[in-house]
Order: sequence, then structure tokens, then C-alpha cells
Amino acid sequence: MGQFLQKIAAHAILAFALIPIKSAAQVETLPGFGELPLEQIGSIKNFSSSDISKSSLGIGFECLDRKVFEPAEFYDKVGSIGVKWARCQTGWARTETQKGVYDFAWLDDVVDSLLARGVQPWFNVGYGNPIYMPNTDNPTAVGFSPLYYGEECLAAWKNYVRALAGHFKGRVKMFEIWNEPLDKKFWRPAKPSPEEYAKLVRLTAQVIKEEIPDAEIGMCVSGTNPMAARKFFCELGMGDVADFYSVHPYYLLPEPRYRNEIAQIRKYIRSAGADTQIMQGESGFPAHIPPQSWYARKTWTNSDETLQAKWMLRRYITDLSLGLKMTSLFMVTDFNANYKTAEGDGLNTEAVWGVFEGSDGHRPRKIYYAMRNFCALFDSQVSPSDGESISVAKNIPPTQKTSRLEESAVESVSKVFLRKGKSPLIAYWLPEDLQMRILPDYTVKITYYGKMPNPVLIDMLNGKVYKLKDQLRTLPLADYPLFIAPLAAVEDLIEKE
Repeated sequence: MGQFLQKIAAHAILAFALIPIKSAAQVETLPGFGELPLEQIGSIKNFSSSDISKSSLGIGFECLDRKVFEPAEFYDKVGSIGVKWARCQTGWARTETQKGVYDFAWLDDVVDSLLARGVQPWFNVGYGNPIYMPNTDNPTAVGFSPLYYGEECLAAWKNYVRALAGHFKGRVKMFEIWNEPLDKKFWRPAKPSPEEYAKLVRLTAQVIKEEIPDAEIGMCVSGTNPMAARKFFCELGMGDVADFYSVHPYYLLPEPRYRNEIAQIRKYIRSAGADTQIMQGESGFPAHIPPQSWYARKTWTNSDETLQAKWMLRRYITDLSLGLKMTSLFMVTDFNANYKTAEGDGLNTEAVWGVFEGSDGHRPRKIYYAMRNFCALFDSQVSPSDGESISVAKNIPPTQKTSRLEESAVESVSKVFLRKGKSPLIAYWLPEDLQMRILPDYTVKITYYGKMPNPVLIDMLNGKVYKLKDQLRTLPLADYPLFIAPLAAVEDLIEKE
């Protein structure tokens, strides 16, 4: 287990006492805690992004270079979540439709509207442009690199980047160069190449820095791919260019493999003498997975809104516990028929990712409410805690209806965060495959020897806050994070019953 996620409050001891699981037919939309005697005292208050001064929590506002949704319909909705960051793709092809003429009006609207609601945009800079690139197989040249179309195209790319940086100076500071360049869908027409991508990053960064000397330059990779990080930082010396390194971990289980890979990436960056920060710039779990979707190869369920919301809670808390610069949830809404990639596939092969439905009305899915609850609690006052230990029982009887995957079935994941000084905020959950759809009917016995006056249990899935009796003796265990804190540390966040 990762260094951070093995830690809990000083001298805390956890042991499992398991009780039978209800059948799938009895699973509620937002399951409760069975017969455990929990007294609800209130619910998490709602805070907008403008109400929250700072956090590392973000959302994807991507693909507007392809007009895959109408952004004005979502500005207020995004601001109501409480996220502080939004990843936006800049769209060379949408901005320069006539050679040398740049129309940033569409992107001005996005940037200014998000800023007005307390959300800071950051840019993913790309893709190609058909007016300089003959014979691209999609109308906005998604994935086609300017390195392969001659001097006029490369000069045009630099001119566009210069215009982009100059236009948004003072409003946007973070510029991530290209999207998933080692994926053949997003690096065309040549084969993906770390060396060629590094070349594009260097020449693009130089142009941006000439306009915005204190700009933050980012690199990006699909998945996590520690060997790519080794190549970039240890062999190609990109630590002198990249201020941040963005990973896109679309894993079914947010924790086990990912924790080790982040540790490896961090090791390579440090061994190269770089101070590049790692961030999670794009990751999500679908609310629905069509059989023809690329994501269907990873699953044996078509998913649902509850699984999506639980996964998000596990991704957010795992990223925070690993000390990442940012964690971003993909994405704000579902794609429309404009979605295309460089392989020509599109909407018919894409999963349903939206926090809000893409259809008329844009109903918020369950993930929206879970995100609001999480953003309210995890603002800039909360930070990971170091130097603490945990003792965990690691036996789950074979009669229990959990998967037999070693990484999920025999591990407990726990973490202490600090809120308002040294008040502990304990997160704990069973990192089970969400497709098992377990109910939080397990119980965990906790003996806590530190100071935990008036402890409460917080369920981010439904926002409910419960009073705990007997000093944390018996608690539910779910396949998504539950949180324990002293009442005084979170009282200002609770709407009392």
C-alpha cells in the first residue's frame, strides 16, 4: 500500500467484524447503514465555487474545440459544485478559420464566465488545423501534430500559441501542451514518439514564456505510464521545461496500481533533479457504458450513477492523499454527435461521462451531489498528515460476497487529513471492485487513543452527518470513503436537522 494511504490517526487500531450482505435486489439508490444505531444530526451544507477560497479539486470542461456541448448551459451548474479548477481545450482549428485571423470570442466566453463563478480555467493547448494540414480525417484535425506539415504549418502553430498566450495573459496561467500524445488517437500522422512530443513541448513553451514569463508549462500522458516519465525526465531532460506533469488514470480500481505508479513517477522526477509537480488532469468513471465503448473492454457491467459517484469519491480522496497538485473529474456533461478523435470514432463508441446529463434539462446525476459534499469539506484548510500509523486486520472470510482480487479484498485503505490545525479527519473504505455493488453493512471496530471529542461520521454520497456513540466503537464499512471527525472541526459545514 502507498505511503500515505496506510496512515491513520496516532495509535488508531482497526479490526473488521463482518456481517451478511443484502442481495443485489435490496440495494437502494443511496444505501443506508442497515441496523447500525446511527443518529443523523444534519447534512453537509452546499457551497459554491465562489464561497470556497482555494482547493485542488477540478472538473473537465473539455472538447469545446469540437463544440460537443453548449457551455453557457453549464456555467452556473459548475459554479454550484464548489470545484476551483476547470480544464479547457483551446482549439486551434476553431480559433483560426482564416489564415492569420484569430477569433477568441468563444474561448473568452468560457474563461470569463468560469472566472466570474470562482472557477479558474487552465488550458490544454492543441490540436491541429485543417487550413494548414491537408487530408486530416476529422474536421477539426484532432490529434494531428504541426511538426509534420512543413515550415508554414509550424510557424502558424507558433503564431497561434503566441496570440493565445498574449490574449489570455492575466486570466490563465497554466498551459498543458497537447493531449495524450503517446496515444495514437491523439498523435498523427506519425507514430507516437516521446522525442517528438518533447520537441513540441519545448518550442511551444518557449513561445508561451515569451508572452507570460511566469506561465506554468505542463506535459500530459494517457494513463500514468511511469516509463514515459522516466524517458521524459531522466533521458530527455524535460524537468527544465515542465512545471507540472499530468496523468490520466482511467482505472476501475482508483487505488492499488495507481499508488505505486505515482510513487515511481515521483521517483523519476526527483532522480532527474526536477521539481515538476504531478497532477491528475483527466480521469473519470462512466454513468453508462455502451457495449461498443472502448471502456466496455475493462468492465462486466454497464455501470450506473451510484457506481460513478462512488468512484469519484475514491479518485478524489486518493489523489489528495498522494499530495497531487490537482485532481480533475472528467467531465461536465455528455458528448453530442460532434465528438470526434483522430481515428474517426466518436459518439457511438464513447461512454457516458457527464456530471450533468447532456439532454434537455441537463439533470444532475448523483455524482453532482457527491462532488458538492466533497468540495465543501476538502478546501484549503485540509491537508494530508504524515508520521502516523495504522493497524489493520486483513482477513475477509471466503463466505463474504466480495471479489477475490488480492489488491481489493484483503486491504483496508485509511488516511488522516488535518482540518483546522490538528483536528483529525479520518477517511476509510474497502477498495473493492465497485461492480460487486456491496452495501455498507460491514462493521469496523475502532479504538482511538487520541483526542476525538464528539465524533461524527460523514457520508459524502448522500451528505448525511451522523453522531457517533461509544467513542467510535462500531462503524459501517463501505466501498466508498466514509469520514470521521470531531464535531468542532466540521460544525461550520453542517446544516443541523
